[in-house]
Amino acid sequence: MRWSYSQANASGVLNLLMNGKSPDAKLGMYRAIVDRLGRDPGVRPEDVLISVVETGAENWSFGNGEAQLFKGK
Repeated sequence: MRWSYSQANASGVLNLLMNGKSPDAKLGMYRAIVDRLGRDPGVRPEDVLISVVETGAENWSFGNGEAQLFKGK
């Protein structure tokens, strides 16, 4: 696989943690992020690197020793 991406040109890297989005939803999100960054502050689309890491709700705790986002027990 050949990438058109060059680290030397990267303006920033977005690392997103989420779970349960379809491939189509992710593709739409990538496009929306690039479009928005292109409008303001004017980042070129080829300079945006986005990484999505899928993680389950049981992997998050916002205190009190609980997994607040986890619904199953």
